[in-house]
Amino acid sequence: RADWPRWPEGWQVTWDGRVPLALPAGGTLALEGADALPAPVQVTGRVGGEQLQLPGRTHRHRLKHLLQEAGLPPWDRDALPVLRDAGTGEVLAAGDAWVAAPLHAWLQAQGARLRWSRTA
Repeated sequence: RADWPRWPEGWQVTWDGRVPLALPAGGTLALEGADALPAPVQVTGRVGGEQLQLPGRTHRHRLKHLLQEAGLPPWDRDALPVLRDAGTGEVLAAGDAWVAAPLHAWLQAQGARLRWSRTA
């Protein structure tokens, strides 16, 4: 929907998962089943060109292609939070549906998960 809020240009925040994060494009991001992430992450909106390595895969996927294949509507693509390693900038997750192998392994070991709730 064109009338839904957009990410402010350059917006980012460091998040440790201890409390749900209110997102500027609406909705929240939460960590369920664990007290905190193993290390703080940077949360941003999509900027384009993001890639991540999904669990069980040996190659990286362009986030754009994953979103298209999933049929995610454009307005949800624009609102999607991206989690990045605060030190390297590597993409760790896009929303709660695409989680890169390292973070996925940690979440499974903890019995935890990310939850992105999209609201307008």
